[in-house]
Amino acid sequence: MIDIPLFTGFLKMSNYITFIAFLALIGAYILLNSLKKRKASFQVRMMTALALGLGIGIAIDLFGSNIGLLYTEYAQMEITTWFSIFGSGFIRLVQLLAVPIVFLSIIEVITKVEGTDIKALTGKTFVILLGTTAISVLVMIFLLKLFPLDATSFTGDIEAGKMEQIGTISTQSFPEFFLNLVPSNIFSVFSNNSAIVSVVITAGLFGGAIRFLKGKKPEKVAPFLELLSSSKVVVNSVLTNVIKVMPYGVTALVATTIISNGITVIMSVIGFILVLYLGVLAMLIVYMGLLLLVGVNTLSSFIKNL
Repeated sequence: MIDIPLFTGFLKMSNYITFIAFLALIGAYILLNSLKKRKASFQVRMMTALALGLGIGIAIDLFGSNIGLLYTEYAQMEITTWFSIFGSGFIRLVQLLAVPIVFLSIIEVITKVEGTDIKALTGKTFVILLGTTAISVLVMIFLLKLFPLDATSFTGDIEAGKMEQIGTISTQSFPEFFLNLVPSNIFSVFSNNSAIVSVVITAGLFGGAIRFLKGKKPEKVAPFLELLSSSKVVVNSVLTNVIKVMPYGVTALVATTIISNGITVIMSVIGFILVLYLGVLAMLIVYMGLLLLVGVNTLSSFIKNL
């Protein structure tokens, strides 16, 4: 071990375990890149990334557990710090695009929908959204009652700021909660990923105004519409590029989760994934039923898209 502040505090590369783990991650990325060059499908690369993340995480955890203090006091933290550059970095890139995608998509829907009865369409959409959300909540409550899960084994510690925010929300009354959803500063709306409802409200206001002006002053609003359309194309292009690096982020995320929490986390994750897929299957049946009610043959459409 190199017990020098430059290596222990700044470089986070003070021992051979960290160095070997970093080389293993680089090797995994070389393999994923070779699959990409061979034109392997995205699904194949994602499954390979998951398997590589599991393999690296399990191997490091098994090897490190036999080393002792060198691993638990230094290497474990250093490895997770390096791997987080790729894992948490990918998550941050996705979060970066969440607000602009929601904002631009909602405006596009409002301004391009045919017909004049936008209020009725908005009302139906709102009712369906709340209804399906309520059903999904009930489905997951039922599944969690049926299959109790302990998420503490694979979730990280809650930051002090988040804990304070949760405490503040829990003390709010029902009217206060809805009042806080109403945006008061457009810049804070676009800089806060947790205020997605405020983004929806803001987009609705802009979309309604643009739709009104399209009929009254089309020549005035045309440049703004062109800007929004171009912005959506650019944002979608950036999102596509971010999705392309998803396998690399998944490898680091899975490995980091196992290294941080130990191999026992795998069983909890497997149980969580199984319950999640059961919930998705249940909601798929719900949506298929809703589509059948409006005359859409969901079974034939599903088979056609396979």
